[in-house]
Amino acid sequence: MRLSPAPLVEIGSSIAKRLAKDGFSMVVNYSGKPAPAEAVIADIKAAGGQGIAVQADVANAEDVERLFKESLDVFGRPDVVVHCAGIMPLFSDCQRRRGYLR
Repeated sequence: MRLSPAPLVEIGSSIAKRLAKDGFSMVVNYSGKPAPAEAVIADIKAAGGQGIAVQADVANAEDVERLFKESLDVFGRPDVVVHCAGIMPLFSDCQRRRGYLR
């Protein structure tokens, strides 16, 4: 689970908390400040779940390898990978098709 700038932080934290409630151990990834990821893990643990926060830039292959290695070392094989980080286009598809973006 990767936490990104709001509102994706809210979406990611909600998904992480729900999956933890359903019995999944959570690995919450963050790229910048650790506080949001650590807060989600604290909430998960307070509710009886398991989880860790791991810093990694998912655009960097070495970071992704380390993220999975740390996850595997703590919890074993992954059952589910949820990726909810992304970019928001500033132009609609309609504007793009009309040639406003080149």
